[in-house]
Amino acid sequence: MPVNAPLAGLPDVTLPLGELIPPFQRHYFTGPDDIRFFKSRCYTFGRSVQYMPLVRAFLNTCAAQRGTDYRYLFTLLGSELANNARAP
Repeated sequence: MPVNAPLAGLPDVTLPLGELIPPFQRHYFTGPDDIRFFKSRCYTFGRSVQYMPLVRAFLNTCAAQRGTDYRYLFTLLGSELANNARAP
């Protein structure tokens, strides 16, 4: 079967975005509530625009220790880059 075979017959479902995050990576998306100090953080997002709330939460958490203006600008620019980088 080809890798890109259509999944005909499967219904559309609504799934909370939080369910897509593995438990050991949930602190990547909590904002300032659960800041853990680590050297790097990596998460691979899907190519759908529906993942953008996760992208914004991830970026907001990355800049949680900074000021409000910095966090807003970092999240805004990062979201725009992520949106432009996704393949059509």
